[in-house]
Amino acid sequence: MGAFLQSLSLRLYAKHFCVWILSGAILIAGAVSTSASASAVSTHFASRPDTKKQSLPFGVFGSLEFRTNGAMSIAGWNNVLQRMKRERVMYKACLREDTSCTPAVQKWRQALQDLRMKNQKTQLTAINNFINHASPYREDKSHFGRADLWQTPAEFLSGSGDCEDYAIAKFFSLIELGFTNEQLRIVVVHDTKRNLDHAVLAVTLADETYILDNLHNTPVRDDQLLRYAPVYSVNLTSRWGHVVTAQIRNQYVAFVADRDNTRKQQQIAAAPPLPERQEKSATFMTSDIADNIRGRFWQLTAIA
Repeated sequence: MGAFLQSLSLRLYAKHFCVWILSGAILIAGAVSTSASASAVSTHFASRPDTKKQSLPFGVFGSLEFRTNGAMSIAGWNNVLQRMKRERVMYKACLREDTSCTPAVQKWRQALQDLRMKNQKTQLTAINNFINHASPYREDKSHFGRADLWQTPAEFLSGSGDCEDYAIAKFFSLIELGFTNEQLRIVVVHDTKRNLDHAVLAVTLADETYILDNLHNTPVRDDQLLRYAPVYSVNLTSRWGHVVTAQIRNQYVAFVADRDNTRKQQQIAAAPPLPERQEKSATFMTSDIADNIRGRFWQLTAIA
């Protein structure tokens, strides 16, 4: 994935350099510009955002991000979408238990069917775990003799794949379960801990972003995986470019700490107080036990 990612990153940086500079200046100043040209990129990135007005002030992994309509400009993703048009015919064959549906795909379709009535959080956990164990990991270079060959779910499940193939299979699994396109993004990141490129699926639920990763069998909040620096992300209609600097990351960490502290205080305030009756009943119980002990003592003393 490295050569492709580097090439795409250079194109993104060249095209949007001015936007990044403007947005970075806004962040450093700690205010949002009121001009029309700046508001499109800076509204979500005030230094200390009002969480009541804007529930997601930062991009995925706390990045500064900008959105375009260029999803189709990513060749690997575009090819997957084209092949998916043909692959959906196989999905219908699976419903008829046709022999054209491979056992691996049939098992996947059954797993989806079993999850349709579950809540979205349950679906996230189940799909992440299922896909992580559905097919063995194998680098594209050793599998196909070339780098960055993105596969459809059926291609991946019937063979093997690498990180982006796990993310793609999870993406279309959740689409099948009723998640919207706006909730989902395949995110290409640089893993700063392992110093290599990686791909995951980001899923938005309410005001949280969860990461479905082939390295973790349970969904993880994106603010807990800040070793990942996002480079670009994509869904069915859009592409995002991302910038992460020390300034942006520090502001994001502060925002997350404030948000989590506010939630904790709200939970404490909302917790019901201990009912007075329970406190009194405990006192009465202690008093009754003491009276019984004293009564028994005097009985024994009288007998003696």
